[in-house]
Amino acid sequence: MPTTPAPRSRKRIALTLLAIALVGGVIAYLPYRSYAAEHLHPRPKVIGCTVKSRKAVSTPRIATGTEPWEGIDGQQLFLSTGEYKAASCASLIDKEFGRRVASALALEDQEARAQAMVALVRNPKSDPEAGAAYLLASFALSGLPKESPEVQAAKAEVDLIHGCRFDTRLPCPTRPPPPAVVYAAGIPAAAAAVGLTGLGLVAAVTGIAARIRRRKADRAAKAQEPQADALAEARMTSEGGPEPTDRSDDADDAEAPPRA
Repeated sequence: MPTTPAPRSRKRIALTLLAIALVGGVIAYLPYRSYAAEHLHPRPKVIGCTVKSRKAVSTPRIATGTEPWEGIDGQQLFLSTGEYKAASCASLIDKEFGRRVASALALEDQEARAQAMVALVRNPKSDPEAGAAYLLASFALSGLPKESPEVQAAKAEVDLIHGCRFDTRLPCPTRPPPPAVVYAAGIPAAAAAVGLTGLGLVAAVTGIAARIRRRKADRAAKAQEPQADALAEARMTSEGGPEPTDRSDDADDAEAPPRA
């Protein structure tokens, strides 16, 4: 059975809310898209070997390694096995980035190593390089003495650079807030969407309740049909049916042979 149409007032309210949600959403979305493109870059995917380098990079360097690698200025570096794997992983993103990572990991002085990690994060060529640089720098700084002011300052700067470059949970005090038009148009649009959803839920609940009532009425009507038939039959029995017709004479006449 077709559902009962909603009242005109409800339809008008629904259309009004729909218009507010659509128009306000478009007005809020356009400036927010420009804002997000400039200040809220999505975090890039980092290749798996970067994460696997955590233990090797976070281990303090106590001696020169044996694995040869070329530095930034073309000098010969000697890395440990773990550092060599980290530099090889960075080279998969960019050859120069791999040399920068190797040069930073080859430093034994803690303060110089911390500053090299900050420089690694400061000027990346691409988003994948920035993501890998942040992880490698964080791993390396975690292996340095936490009570050192230089290490603390380096870690804070690394988090600040990464937090302001990508859309992360890291704080970024220099990031401007979204444009005011985003709130001015977005809040009414969101409220209209909530109201429209509420109207839809009310209509759905009303339709379900009406369907349940119709089913109950149909079942009650079907249950009363046998009772009505039984009552009619009992009434006919109590009042007496039509008297049977005596057809014995007709039968005798039918059996008698015709007269000659």
